[in-house]
Amino acid sequence: MFFVNVFCLALTGLLLYGLHVWAAGDTKLLVLVALSIPGRLYAWQLPYVGSGVLIVAFAFVAAFVYVLLSGLRKRLHESHWPQVRAVRKLDWLRITASYIWMVTWVQFVLAVCYALRLMAASDRLLDAAASCALVLLFLSIREHMTTKQISKGAALGCLALLAGSFSPLLSFSYALSAVILLWAVLLMLLRLLVQDYNYVTIPTQEVRAGQILAAATVCRFSRSRVRNLPEGLTEDLASRLTAAEAASVRRWQYSKYGEDTVVIVRKIPFAIFLAIGTMAFLVLEVVGL
Repeated sequence: MFFVNVFCLALTGLLLYGLHVWAAGDTKLLVLVALSIPGRLYAWQLPYVGSGVLIVAFAFVAAFVYVLLSGLRKRLHESHWPQVRAVRKLDWLRITASYIWMVTWVQFVLAVCYALRLMAASDRLLDAAASCALVLLFLSIREHMTTKQISKGAALGCLALLAGSFSPLLSFSYALSAVILLWAVLLMLLRLLVQDYNYVTIPTQEVRAGQILAAATVCRFSRSRVRNLPEGLTEDLASRLTAAEAASVRRWQYSKYGEDTVVIVRKIPFAIFLAIGTMAFLVLEVVGL
């Protein structure tokens, strides 16, 4: 159990690093956490996937709660809430297609995991954590997809569920489907409510290496002739500014199309949330949940 969990946590950390979700230091910290927990403390006897992966799930839930509370605090402080007109202007076709796409594929992925004995269908805690993590993953992927691609994905998801329902190897739980429906609605609404927290406006002269510029700010550079301006639009760690790019942005301020302020992406202190996730995992082990 010890080696299984160390391997699974190390693989999870490398995957998140490869997807530019967090930095290499967070992966090293996760491996250190995995090595520091004795095998006897892994209470969940999962066949292939180490139960220690719940540490990452708890960490991301803690991070989401932090962003949610911080976003709500910002909304209350600025008295800035979504207006009725703004709600009417939402792209409801994209939202509906995204909802169907996420729900169908989350249910299909979980059903395949059950069929391959990668998860225990009776573990409600793991079901909830996995459902939440998958919905958040699909929300992140959705940002890089067009409405047409999402609609095709939703159609394929429905076909996958329909085909899987006729397979004796896959089983679908209506109760779990209802939980996933609620998770998807809740997380989409909460993200819409607190998405402004992701960004902060700073003076252009305060731009430094390692920061991540918002995609809207990067788009402003397209008309400028200043060299070595950043081009990354993904708003993840792959778009972190180098020292040369940061210097170019500061020079851009005094060019023809330059501006006095830019928008950067806020950093999430994953090390703190990994500590919270580890403590939550150990507490649940102590109390025997």
